[in-house]
Amino acid sequence: MNTYYRMTAKLLSPLIIQQDRRNSSPQTLNYIPGGTLRGALAASYLREGKNAEDDAFRTLFLENPVRFCNLLPGKGPQDYSRILPATLISCKREPGFDQHGVFDTLAATAASRIGGTPPDKAIWKCPGPNCGEDMKPFSGFWNGNLDTPEAFEPDILVNRHTGIDRSTGTVANAMFFITQSIADFYKHSDQGQDLYSRQHLSGQLFLNEEQVNCLTPLLENTIFVGADRTRGFGEIKLTLAPVDDKRLPTGSAEAIQSWHNAFTEKLSKLMPLKPESTGQGIFFSVTLESHAVFVDRFLRPVLEIEEFRHPDIRPVTQITSTQTIRGWQAAMGLARNDDIGVSMGSVYLFKYTGDSPGKLQRFLEPLLINGVGLRKEQGFGQISICDALHTRERI
Repeated sequence: MNTYYRMTAKLLSPLIIQQDRRNSSPQTLNYIPGGTLRGALAASYLREGKNAEDDAFRTLFLENPVRFCNLLPGKGPQDYSRILPATLISCKREPGFDQHGVFDTLAATAASRIGGTPPDKAIWKCPGPNCGEDMKPFSGFWNGNLDTPEAFEPDILVNRHTGIDRSTGTVANAMFFITQSIADFYKHSDQGQDLYSRQHLSGQLFLNEEQVNCLTPLLENTIFVGADRTRGFGEIKLTLAPVDDKRLPTGSAEAIQSWHNAFTEKLSKLMPLKPESTGQGIFFSVTLESHAVFVDRFLRPVLEIEEFRHPDIRPVTQITSTQTIRGWQAAMGLARNDDIGVSMGSVYLFKYTGDSPGKLQRFLEPLLINGVGLRKEQGFGQISICDALHTRERI
C-alpha cells in the first residue's frame, strides 16, 4: 500500500543546479529536480561502500523505483510548496496575492473554446482600484494555502570568479566569470527587524513500506546535490514524514464533483450554460506539478497526455508550453539524450462523460501515484487533480 509522504531539504550551504550541461552556463534552477535528487541519493548509497546489486538499491532505483519528486522552495519547513498553474495572471504594475490579486483564466479559456468565441479581453485588464493596467502571467511557487496565499521565490546569490595565470599565480587577464546559486537562507522581517532563516525546499511523493525502510537509512547523513560540490556547495539534510490527510491530492469522487460544481458556476458567469452547449458530464482539471515527457506511438514529442485517451474522457482545452529537458547519466559519465517536454504548471481541462464518478476516481488514483508520460522515476510527470485555484474569482 502506498502512503503519501513529504520530503524536506534544509540547505546547509548554497546550491547550484545548472540549467545547462555546459560548465560555462551561469544560471541555476531555483528548485531541486527529482532526477537530481535521485542521482544524489544513489551516489550517496554507493559512496558508503555498498553495492548496486543490493536489494535496497534495486528496490529504490531499479526494480521498484521510487518516483522522486521535485523539491520546491518555501519560507519554512512547514510550507507545502506548490507550482503556480500557467492559467494565473496578475497586474503588470502591482502583481501578487497581497497587491491587486491573482486571477485564474481557465474558466474564461474554456468558455471561449466551448462557445467558439474569441476570449474576453476584459479579463486582461486589472480590476484593481484606479488601475486598469494590463494583466500578465503570474508564475513561480506558492505555499499552497488558499486562506493565506503567498508566492515565494528563493534568493539567488551571484558568485564572481577570476581565472589564475599559472605562470605568475596572479589574476589572469580577461578571465572573469560568474555563477548563480540558491541561497541557503532567506530574509524576512519581524516587528521591523530583518531576520535570516534557513532555506527549505519540499515536495510530496508516494512510498510503500518497503521503500520507506530502504530510504530512511540514506537520510541519516547529509548529502551533496548539484554542481561545485567540491567547493562546498549543495550540502542538504533530508527529512521524511507522512502527510496530513488534509494535504492529500484531490482525487476522490466527492472532491471532483464539488470542484465541478464550483467550476461550472464560475463558467456560467462567462457564458449561458445550456445542456446542449456544454454537454453532460463532469469537468476536472489536471496540473503538471513537474515537467513531463509525452510521446506518440512513433516516439515523437506531443503535448497531449496519452494516459487520458479514454472513451469516457473528452479534452476541453489546455494551456501548455514546452521545455527542453536535459540530463546527465553519472554512472556512464555521459549526457542523456535531450527530450522535448511539457513545462510544469501546464494545465489540462477534461470532461468525464461516463456513468459513474467512482470509475473516474479509480482511473485517476494510479495516475496520481505513478505519474504520467516517460521518465517518471526521475520525477517527471507528477500531476495534481482539480486545483482549487481554478474555481476562485480572485485569489
